[in-house]
Amino acid sequence: PPWIGEWTHMTDLYLGANRFRGTVPQGLETLEHMNYLDLGDNELSGRFPDLSRMQDLRYLSANNNLFTGPLPAGLGTLANLIDLRLDYNSMTGPLPRELGGLTKVEYFNLSNNSFDGAIPPELGSLPNVYAISLWGNRLNGTIPKELGNLPNLQFLDLSYNALRGPIP
Repeated sequence: PPWIGEWTHMTDLYLGANRFRGTVPQGLETLEHMNYLDLGDNELSGRFPDLSRMQDLRYLSANNNLFTGPLPAGLGTLANLIDLRLDYNSMTGPLPRELGGLTKVEYFNLSNNSFDGAIPPELGSLPNVYAISLWGNRLNGTIPKELGNLPNLQFLDLSYNALRGPIP
């Protein structure tokens, strides 16, 4: 409901695997104490919300929805985020270079969207990431050599894009 923003002390919200439709109410963006947000496996649509006020957020799942448009650059300010799951949507545009600010992220999945442009070299600044999945987008250009600097990387899936050039 639109009044969801009135739940100012909300820290964990599990709404996954339902049949919610429509856009995410703007009030959700104001929940500053959110730690865990699961919107996955619904039919939510429209632009993905700007969650940059959720500085305590550690887990974000909004996969398997119908989100469109660009990914908000403010997502890269979520310094405490550990798990990011935005796969299986219809988001477009370039990946924001600000995503390199997710220095605590361990699991990073933006696969099966329609992101285009180059993979930001700033993703090579994610010291804790062990899995990056960007398959099934429209990414082009070369694989940034900076991805080779990720000390904990165990899983990298860049398949089904339009990447070219050498593998660093």
